[in-house]
Amino acid sequence: MKWKWHILRGAGIAATSYFAVTTLKLLPLTDFYTIAFTSPFLVMILAVLWLGEHVGWRRWVATGVAFSGILVMAGTQFGEFGAGYIYAFLCALSASINIIIARKIGPVDFTPVYAFYPMLFIFALNVTCLIATGTDNPLPHITGDQIPLFLMHAPFIVLGIIICSRGFALAPVVAMVTPFHYTQIIWGTAFGYFIFGQWPTPETFAGLSLIVAAGLYSLYREYLHKRPAAV
Repeated sequence: MKWKWHILRGAGIAATSYFAVTTLKLLPLTDFYTIAFTSPFLVMILAVLWLGEHVGWRRWVATGVAFSGILVMAGTQFGEFGAGYIYAFLCALSASINIIIARKIGPVDFTPVYAFYPMLFIFALNVTCLIATGTDNPLPHITGDQIPLFLMHAPFIVLGIIICSRGFALAPVVAMVTPFHYTQIIWGTAFGYFIFGQWPTPETFAGLSLIVAAGLYSLYREYLHKRPAAV
């Protein structure tokens, strides 16, 4: 088992979690998504520099189209530059490095290990932050009706870490998977409507169209690449 890489990745995911939570306290959600979703660009750059992977121009274009969809959705909502934007970029950079480490590890290790070290480091970080607050309440600012949501959150985040790790480890090249990062916007928009009653704006629908188109094109290109040549 490549435990050194697992430990490094666990620490990296804990850092990503910290940057994300801190950013969301400082920035609107749209601003956060727009900056955090520079990650696919960063992943492909790191894959070229660190892993020596080849990224064709079509995949660069597909990722660029998807990112332009994020910009369309964001519109002119950006506020003044501040610490929140620095944390958002650090979140994107840390997440990108974690993906490259998952590629270095590969798909050979026992599947639950991919979530064990990240959850261990996230737990250690949370305990450290809790102690630093100096409170006697082990669940500060959490009401009774929120506890079931936290209990539901735990297995889903473990499953998400495992699936994401395996996906990047098994993909033929990183560039095939990175455009699908942007589908998080689709799920976020759907949850916003069905759970919080937030109706998407015309800019949201336009941006989603670009994101979906880029993802489908990437999938189609991979199909063509893997399809056996006609006899």
